[in-house]
Amino acid sequence: VTSSNSEYFKVTEYVADTQLQAGEETTAKVKVEMIKTPITDSVSTSITATLTASPLENETATGGSPASAEPIPDPVSFTTDSWATIQKAVQNNNTSAYNVGDTKSVTINGNNYMVRIANKSTGEHCGDNDTAYSQTACGFVVEFVDIVEQRAMNSTLTNVGGWPGSELYTYLQGSFYNSLPSDLKSAIKPTRVISGYGRNRTDSANFTSTDNLYLLSGVELVGADEYDTAASTTHQLDYYVGQPVGQVSLCGESCGLFVDSYPRIKKQYSGSDWSYWLRPAYSNDNELFRVVSDFRVNLYGSDAGFSSIGVAPAFRIG
Repeated sequence: VTSSNSEYFKVTEYVADTQLQAGEETTAKVKVEMIKTPITDSVSTSITATLTASPLENETATGGSPASAEPIPDPVSFTTDSWATIQKAVQNNNTSAYNVGDTKSVTINGNNYMVRIANKSTGEHCGDNDTAYSQTACGFVVEFVDIVEQRAMNSTLTNVGGWPGSELYTYLQGSFYNSLPSDLKSAIKPTRVISGYGRNRTDSANFTSTDNLYLLSGVELVGADEYDTAASTTHQLDYYVGQPVGQVSLCGESCGLFVDSYPRIKKQYSGSDWSYWLRPAYSNDNELFRVVSDFRVNLYGSDAGFSSIGVAPAFRIG
């Protein structure tokens, strides 16, 4: 993607799935951002997007399951099964060998990370036709156990555009997704994601996006968040249901939702408890997104431009 006026406009792009089998589809998105406001004159740009595809023989293709491939074995263990086996098991509703909380190692750019089954159940609103409900806690959901890296939500202090309008969103759907192992990418199911908006002059409704990777929400962790305008569009993940909650109290913008006896929502970075991003914009502010704190295990708001906040995505298999 190119722009004829790079002084005033920035263009970025990503392709949801870069390897396809015959008959499969992918989504390509182009994001246009005005980076400088003209004072007296009007400005324009010409944007060109080119999509180039090259065919691969079955023995070299890595997307999907070629007709000539070996039969996919039956499920045995989430830890040891291939992603193709896990995907087939999910599609055939044959996941009794897998339990919520089971973990598996994933290698990304030479580094090993653990992922965990966070959900297996499907609620009444999880169907493709119930477009007012997020699918982020529906079906076979896998989350990263700990933080994969630190990154700002945006380079400027704004939550305008919410989760799908953020720079972190573009990064996760593009560069980070493309760094995943090809067999994992083939097993990931695009997800309808509904996310909340902040208090600014631009946004006045929840956002809906279709994501390969997404961030969780406070509701999906602890079951409630009064500072998330999309709280009613999702529910708690199986992994976090029924855990001990010693204190849940709302104490305003300064502290958010405290969950002092809820250790399961803690995540670490380099061996230490660390704060990590959630996807909702803070509904009572125009600069903040929701965050899980490292020191008190509570939900609070953090400036979108903080680069020391952790990233721990989730995805669905199907």
